[in-house]
Amino acid sequence: MIARRWIFEPGAEGPEQLWSGPAERFLYVVAGSGRLHSGGGTSELDGESVVWLEPGDRYRIAAGDARLEILEATSARARS
Repeated sequence: MIARRWIFEPGAEGPEQLWSGPAERFLYVVAGSGRLHSGGGTSELDGESVVWLEPGDRYRIAAGDARLEILEATSARARS
């Protein structure tokens, strides 16, 4: 498993991402709140939210009024 930490300052918005790896990826909200834009819809993110992404998913993350901290985890086989 490979893990990375993302931090979005209040009001920050990331670019649209395309998950194209060969394995699933998940995002876990460690702190803060925000929104996930994916598949034409929007989901609210808050502490302990989990998002599961499959290959081919497009998504964009936006922080709310507070700093948003996310832990991303991907299977190590995705890097092979």
